[in-house]
Amino acid sequence: MRITRRNTLVVLVLIVGAGGIVGTGAFGQVTADRDLSVETTGDGSANVQIDVNEELGVSETGSDGTTVGLSFENLNRNATTVFNNTLSVTPQGSGSGTYDVSASSSVTGVTVDAPSGTVSPGTTANISFTIDSTAVDDGTLDEDGTITITVDDTTQ
Repeated sequence: MRITRRNTLVVLVLIVGAGGIVGTGAFGQVTADRDLSVETTGDGSANVQIDVNEELGVSETGSDGTTVGLSFENLNRNATTVFNNTLSVTPQGSGSGTYDVSASSSVTGVTVDAPSGTVSPGTTANISFTIDSTAVDDGTLDEDGTITITVDDTTQ
């Protein structure tokens, strides 16, 4: 092949093109395996303690010792029943941090009221339940919903 301007240009284009295919040596993704250990504990030793006020006629039905399940029995049909201070939620911790406690319900006929504002570590926030059996036609409440209690550390 004779050295001409055209041949030199073709060789330079091929070299630059090959460099683009090979890349710069940088990487775009890295995958690494790491171990993670998560342990749960009963409410007495947990970061957030949850106690059921059984004096109201509400019983705890959690079968595994780490889940709070609630049973409201013998309620009147076509009535609204309020259970004040059903649950006591106590965030643990030290220092001057604060926690926001909130609650919500997706169960038909069940509303959950949590205190407004924040609580300090070791301070109890009481959560109340209102059960309205008039919210459904046959007086039987939907058992397939979820009640969510959230405790957020507002200092982080």
